Amino acid sequence: MLSPLFKVRDYKLIDLSRYSVSISWKIGSTGGEVSEKTSELFPVRDPLGKTKTITFGYSKSIEFTLQYTDPSQIPVAGEKDGIIGTYRLKDIPNKADDSDADIKVKVKVDSNGIIGVVSAELVEKKEVIIEVPIEEPKKEEKKEEKKPEDKPEEKKDSDKMDAEPTAPKTKQEKRTKTTNTAVTVETVFEYGLSAQTIQKFKALEDGMKAKDQEATDQANAKNALETYIYNTRDKLGNSWAEFAQESEVSQLNKMFEDTEEWLYNDGADVATPVYKKKLGELTAIAEPIGLRAAEWDTLPGALAALKKTVADLKAEATSGKEQYAHLTAEELKKVVDDADHVISNLNEGGKLDKFQSRKKTENPPFRTSDINERNKNLNASASKILNKPKPAPPKEEKKPEEKKPEEKAGDKTETAEKPANAAPASSDPMDTAD
Repeated sequence: MLSPLFKVRDYKLIDLSRYSVSISWKIGSTGGEVSEKTSELFPVRDPLGKTKTITFGYSKSIEFTLQYTDPSQIPVAGEKDGIIGTYRLKDIPNKADDSDADIKVKVKVDSNGIIGVVSAELVEKKEVIIEVPIEEPKKEEKKEEKKPEDKPEEKKDSDKMDAEPTAPKTKQEKRTKTTNTAVTVETVFEYGLSAQTIQKFKALEDGMKAKDQEATDQANAKNALETYIYNTRDKLGNSWAEFAQESEVSQLNKMFEDTEEWLYNDGADVATPVYKKKLGELTAIAEPIGLRAAEWDTLPGALAALKKTVADLKAEATSGKEQYAHLTAEELKKVVDDADHVISNLNEGGKLDKFQSRKKTENPPFRTSDINERNKNLNASASKILNKPKPAPPKEEKKPEEKKPEEKAGDKTETAEKPANAAPASSDPMDTAD
């Protein structure tokens, strides 16, 4: 319930361990002595689902035991005073002389409170010398000052600098290299059922599952047979009545009565294949009747649609429309021929004529699904031709422009421009008298 007056803070549930679990281990020394130590690994009220790692010093022989810290606190004590399991690390590889090595073992308590060893590995650490690239310091960009002239002395100094040897680009550094190698964990003892016993119980469980599945399949097959008898008997008296022949009806009713009597007596508990066989015998006679009833309503519409498609495609192919002007005569003829072939193929042996005058108790010469498939294929093949795009018009090549012949300098006529202050010419004679 949501309410503005109350607010519930986020919370989560954490499962806690009810019993403390400790680990004890034995480590053999080079002198042959064996030392034993114990440490609490998972204390009481420790959250479940945790994994802890125990680190042992390197040794060729390590054996450890997981056990309840106080066996008297657990309801049922184990066979060995609360011991959960004893484990031994097997085939521990030799370590390098100049390396530090430890052995790490991961132990997990899962969400159900079950303790188990996850893995073990040898971890070696060794110092190695590697080449490391030297990072060059960033040079500060300085604005170059313009000098009037470069002196020859400065040029000599630059030549000396170029001749100096370049500094090394790498340097040597010490790094620690870590190598992890898996170690085999061998179970010496583990409280609970042995692997053989668990496998035996699994086989028994699988057998029981198989029997349950067999019983379920048997019940389903028996119910399917009985249901089919009830449904088909009802259809024969109603929706299938006009499509069933008298001989088929009498034969099915006799089979229904015999099968029902058998179901309630000898067939009450038989194998699943027996029920399926009985059902197959009934469907072999009853299904053709159902097919006639279904096709009677759907087949005429499918045929009409196919005939319309044939007429439309032939009309389009022979229409002479401008949109089909790019198609060849052979392509248009193929559309017409394909449409005619569909009809002629259907009418092979007078099937179409027989269909028009058929009786409801006769099986149809073809099915609705077949007619619809023919219609679909005819449309697809004709559309590829009629919807063929027009070819792109050819690109016009640009003609190079004709260059006009250059005029010769001698042919040009030059006209002298008159000065702006020149007097206009007069037709009268100039007066020269004093």
